[in-house]
Amino acid sequence: MHFWRRDGTEPRLLPAVASCVTNDEIPRNEACIRHAGLRKPYVMLRHESSIVLLAFNMGPGTPMIDLSLFSNADTKEFAAGEIIFTAGQRGDAMYVVAEGEVDIWLGPVFAETVTEGGIFGEMALIDRHTRSADAIARTQCKLFTVDHERFQTLIRETPFFALQVMGIMAERLRHANARIIES
Repeated sequence: MHFWRRDGTEPRLLPAVASCVTNDEIPRNEACIRHAGLRKPYVMLRHESSIVLLAFNMGPGTPMIDLSLFSNADTKEFAAGEIIFTAGQRGDAMYVVAEGEVDIWLGPVFAETVTEGGIFGEMALIDRHTRSADAIARTQCKLFTVDHERFQTLIRETPFFALQVMGIMAERLRHANARIIES
């Protein structure tokens, strides 16, 4: 996705930010949104005199996180088929997929595949409960680990990170709701 400002310069924004426009350029209808290159779902936020459009990749996998936030983070590598964590374990970190893919299982039910830029394990950092799912490396993968202290720092210092995490959790809840309705 391309990022731009009205003056044609490219701001340093997180991958989820699709466009930053001034109030006189607020997309007024779906055609304007499509013209800006956005597909639903998107979130429109007002910030001072600007509007920021956040577009989440809702295709396979989850919305993406800016990997540059984790350049100094610890990494762990897992072979395909290796268990990263299981339901019921104490959760002391969330993971960001730097390379590869990770499958999330709720008991015998497949939930999703998290791909590069996706996160998992964040619930344990938010509510301090044990893991609610199993995470298994689908492919050889490299993961950034984010402990509770680093997570809190990212939330405080990088508001878009917090919005991205909330967007990911909301999308997962929507998928879970849809599955319940379908069954």
